[in-house]
Amino acid sequence: RIVWEYFGPLSPLPGFIYFFLYISP
Repeated sequence: RIVWEYFGPLSPLPGFIYFFLYISP
């Protein structure tokens, strides 16, 4: 999950995708 937390804010993905990745294990 740390990977998603790290790449989430840096990637141009929509917020809902970032949230989905954030809550993923």
